[in-house]
Amino acid sequence: MLQLHAEVIKAEPETYEAIAGMEEGWKESFDRLTDLLREIK
Repeated sequence: MLQLHAEVIKAEPETYEAIAGMEEGWKESFDRLTDLLREIK
């Protein structure tokens, strides 16, 4: 099992939207990585 903890400690207002989507973005990236690893296994 791989677990990632990311914490934003300082952000400017123009980054708030990107930060709001950060969790979903990481989830999608790890889902793609899982799929790739299953293919090469």
